Amino acid sequence: MTRVDFYVLEELAPEAVERFICRLVGRAWREGNEVFVQVADRPQAERIDDLLWTFQDISFVPHGICGETEGDPPVRIGLPGAAPHTADLLVNLGEEVPPRFAEFERVLELVPPEPARRDLARARYRYYQERGYPLNTHHITAAMARDTKR
Repeated sequence: MTRVDFYVLEELAPEAVERFICRLVGRAWREGNEVFVQVADRPQAERIDDLLWTFQDISFVPHGICGETEGDPPVRIGLPGAAPHTADLLVNLGEEVPPRFAEFERVLELVPPEPARRDLARARYRYYQERGYPLNTHHITAAMARDTKR
């Protein structure tokens, strides 16, 4: 059964949230996982795409936006409405539970500090909980988000 991890992001600016996402994705890829990042919109896809090239000076995460990248990189960024590609890990940055999430070993859900977006994350949490998925919650402080080893 798919494991769902919620990352509760405390006191982080929007750009710090996206940098934290890149750290999670980079770590997952370095551990041998294929990753599908479901974004909320095209601007977010472009920001994540750019950040995956630049968030760390000493690393490279092979990635691309689905339908716009040649080959089959291990990290794929999916625009809204796109069916998720097969991967080990789904990072959901959208507002709803992604379609076909149960085909992944793990789902990472971000809980941003903004109240409206936090409420949407709570609704997703209830959705998974009501269906019996194993849930884990991680509280991430600003200092933890900067730690590249996490």
